[in-house]
Amino acid sequence: MQEHKFDKAKPHFQKVLAGPIKELSDRANVHLSTCNQHLERTSATQFKTAEEHFDYTVSLMNVGDYVSAREHLDKLLKQNPKAD
Repeated sequence: MQEHKFDKAKPHFQKVLAGPIKELSDRANVHLSTCNQHLERTSATQFKTAEEHFDYTVSLMNVGDYVSAREHLDKLLKQNPKAD
């Protein structure tokens, strides 16, 4: 979760939920909810232009989410290989 890779963290929390320890299940449920919220926000992000996508990437860098920003920059380069 600290790396903002919520899609990878989600199955691990689901495994903990199935476990026998109630305290861990409660915490895993909270973290799973957080993962779901972030994944919904990420999937809802649709960009009309490459400029909008780039602006979003810059905003991620401004808040310190460099991993996600890098992933978005990679997507932008794949979509527009000749872009600056």
